[in-house]
Amino acid sequence: MTSGDIPQEVYVWQRVWTDEVVSAVEKYSPEFNKSIFLAAEISYRGDSDTWTCQAFQDPIGYAQQDPTNYGLAFRIQTNAAQSKWSNNSLTKVDEFIQQHIGNVSTIQIDYDCPSKKLADYIKLMAHLRKKFPNKKLEITCLPDWLNQSTFSELIGKTDRYIMQVHGVSGHGKGQALCDTIHTQKVAHQCAQLGHPFLIALPTYRHAISYSQNGTIQSVASEGNFHSSNYEIVSANAPQISSLIKLWQQQRPELMQGVIWYRLPVITDKMNWTSDTFQKTRNGESIDPADLDFKVSLNTNGSYQLSLTNNSSQHLDWPK
Repeated sequence: MTSGDIPQEVYVWQRVWTDEVVSAVEKYSPEFNKSIFLAAEISYRGDSDTWTCQAFQDPIGYAQQDPTNYGLAFRIQTNAAQSKWSNNSLTKVDEFIQQHIGNVSTIQIDYDCPSKKLADYIKLMAHLRKKFPNKKLEITCLPDWLNQSTFSELIGKTDRYIMQVHGVSGHGKGQALCDTIHTQKVAHQCAQLGHPFLIALPTYRHAISYSQNGTIQSVASEGNFHSSNYEIVSANAPQISSLIKLWQQQRPELMQGVIWYRLPVITDKMNWTSDTFQKTRNGESIDPADLDFKVSLNTNGSYQLSLTNNSSQHLDWPK
């Protein structure tokens, strides 16, 4: 076990960088040990047996300015038809990465891999390890993968892995986006594998729309959403701040820190405010949500409704 300040990294998910995104990156990225930018989404279509790559030039270009402290993430999406990694598929993926990685030192792979098919993922990572011997290779992982016998071999192909402990599934309707008790257990499980890792922690929230029978119809974490039957599932800042404070006192030695999903941007209303983010990162106490509602009668007979947010957090309108 170890203690002290926790190394912290951050993930920037935006595909198009507005002035507000650039401003946030320039302001906050120096505070982190590393910043990871979403570079491209690589997709496979089984019906036509073709691979495509949608690259995002804003983050790719920005990363080249500081290739040591900035890394690039590549999302790989497949469908059920892609059950095995053929030589052609492996070549296509490494060619796409080669086109955009430049001199950036860190490659992060976010592969939407079914838990039962991690053996196929091993084949991909073994290939990328040979193609990029001088790059730092990372992958994002899910807690369910810890139960797979092939997981240790998979992470052995990486320099380190990122365990994502947040999500709607598994935490139940009306609960937080991240279960901090479960997160502590997952961190200890990861430590038993003898390989360096990071824990990914959320800062955002989802608007989840439900059908009449209660099943999830859609999940929105940005922009506007249109549904009369929805619920907000949020990253609980006070709970996560307490977790950071706990890890400052004691955490697994192989845990190389945390990576935050995602960087607050002033126009992103589905994310924490910068004040909430800063306090949570430091393990400080967070003001509880405090929404004051008042009704007053005007002299003309109309009523005025007043909502006041007395906290530093982004709060939602009452339904």
